[in-house]
Amino acid sequence: MESRIAIFGKLVRDFMRDVPLAVPMATALGEAVERMESANASSATVTDAEGCPVGIVTEQDITRRAAFKLDASTPVDAIMTAPVSIILEDEYLYYAIARMRRRNLRHMPVVDGERRLCGMLNLHDALAAVSETQMRQIDILTRDESIDGLKLIKAAQVELADQLLGDNLPATEIQALLTHINNDIYRRIVDLNIGNMDVDGFGAAPVGFSVIVMGSGGRGENFLFPDQDNGFILEDYPDERHTEIDAWFIELGERMTRDLNEVGLPLCKGFVMATNPLWRKTISQWKEQVSLWSHKRNVTALRLCDIF
Repeated sequence: MESRIAIFGKLVRDFMRDVPLAVPMATALGEAVERMESANASSATVTDAEGCPVGIVTEQDITRRAAFKLDASTPVDAIMTAPVSIILEDEYLYYAIARMRRRNLRHMPVVDGERRLCGMLNLHDALAAVSETQMRQIDILTRDESIDGLKLIKAAQVELADQLLGDNLPATEIQALLTHINNDIYRRIVDLNIGNMDVDGFGAAPVGFSVIVMGSGGRGENFLFPDQDNGFILEDYPDERHTEIDAWFIELGERMTRDLNEVGLPLCKGFVMATNPLWRKTISQWKEQVSLWSHKRNVTALRLCDIF
């Protein structure tokens, strides 16, 4: 029997349908309607030259905006709904469900990491995987993605944990769910700050990187209010670019830890955070660091290696 919290680990790609009917921009409306009829499709996603969704034409668009009003040669661009709401294939399903319910969407195009169309998520398919109780829990955990919204999600963990304890769910499963929610808060705060830094003139990330969550978050054993244990693993880069590149990640680290603290994940008193250069390294530097720790025979080295 599948665990009641399993739904919170499922991804959009697990439930999306195959690549939906798609038509290029400037396709004649008459042709688009014929293709929808032939494919027995209730919508057609409009894509640009790179295959990225730019709009969607639904049966409602045709009946309300086009029928008896526009010539069949009118380009679909004229009546499509744009911008179109899309969802990444590796996004969590429960977030997709909440977004579709809030925006009253029956289907939503799914895109890959390069924003190219790769499938379609139907609300009916997604809801089939969710019980009424889980739907209430999803509503609790999916607020808007501002800092204030993430604060509400963090606060809602207390109510959720109480519900699950009352249902006699094993404590380890509750801890796993709390960890998943907290790590997802990490991800959303990092994404939010990457966007804000670009707007503020810092530009995009100068090299590829990952955020690593350590401590109870890394082990999947979070309680309700764990402190921060985090770091950055950066792509290798030339030494002469260190000042420029490290400055960008210092700024991201300061913003990330500040916002995590504001949301309800307090600063680490032992400074195990990406703001500390000890926990902000390139992948080659990390390999050297772990090797150094593992060959030293003192308490500090063992403690730091154990944290990592």
